[in-house]
Amino acid sequence: MNYAFSPDQWMKIFAIPSSVAENYLRLASGNAIKVLLFIAYHNDRTYTIPEISAELGISEEMTEEALIFWKNAGVLTDGKAVAVQPTVTAPVTAEPVKESRPTTVRRPEKELTPKEIAERISTNEDIKFLFSKAEECYGRVLTHTDHRSLIWIHDYIGLPTEIIIMLMEFCKIHGKLTASYMDKVAGDWADRDITTIERAEAEFTRITEMTSFTGKVRSILGINGRNLSTSEKKHIGEWYEKNYNLGLIEYAYDKTIDATGKLSLAYLNKILINWAEKGITDRAAAENETNPTKTDNSDKPVYDFDMLENLALNTSSSDT
Repeated sequence: MNYAFSPDQWMKIFAIPSSVAENYLRLASGNAIKVLLFIAYHNDRTYTIPEISAELGISEEMTEEALIFWKNAGVLTDGKAVAVQPTVTAPVTAEPVKESRPTTVRRPEKELTPKEIAERISTNEDIKFLFSKAEECYGRVLTHTDHRSLIWIHDYIGLPTEIIIMLMEFCKIHGKLTASYMDKVAGDWADRDITTIERAEAEFTRITEMTSFTGKVRSILGINGRNLSTSEKKHIGEWYEKNYNLGLIEYAYDKTIDATGKLSLAYLNKILINWAEKGITDRAAAENETNPTKTDNSDKPVYDFDMLENLALNTSSSDT
């Protein structure tokens, strides 16, 4: 089917550089195209980023990213012809750099421009394939930030293409498919040498099991409707790594409430550690330990909760 502009649409036109159509239609996001058209049409006046954002119905962050894309591509400049001023004091000449990153790997000082990214796509089959798979995973056209993040992970962190694809699926499953989160996880995987399919699959399994274990422990402890504290995450993570039985944790929780009247992770953890030292690995053995059959010669409980309470309550005030 052939499409053409209606004749009456040619009564009023405005110009767009031919380089946009020749080089950037594949790379530019829909928001980037919107911003460029808006600037071209309103080239005779000045707009702020919030005003462009409001007119186009996109976020200010997306608006600023679009401006950065076209400026890096050399299509826009800070000159009068663009007539777009940010509301902050510093001009929008480069993407804001975060002072600290959650990973030990740092981005190179020189960021790739859209033109350089286009050249990478045309000359590197790995990058071309990676971008194609990324668009399938994201379900949309990649942004300039997405492009740079994927190339950074591929070139500078050094993760193989197949591992990056698995990483994207990992982030998507956990509802965190963003460039910043992928950067963080990619750095962590590289630090822990998760660079093969087998190791990536093992990490998937570990995280899935850990997530399930955490959910069950939250239910046992009655922690609902809020995020876990740092201390709670630390204890639950340690219990998972030590392979503590869920029934054992539940019984330790019951004993903690009986002894202290509240959830005290320090007290609960002391109980679990004490049982582990005695080789107690399930609830039945723990119940036998705390409620032994009494004889004529011994009516003293084998398990001394007073001792545990004195040990644990010394730290429970700062670890609940």
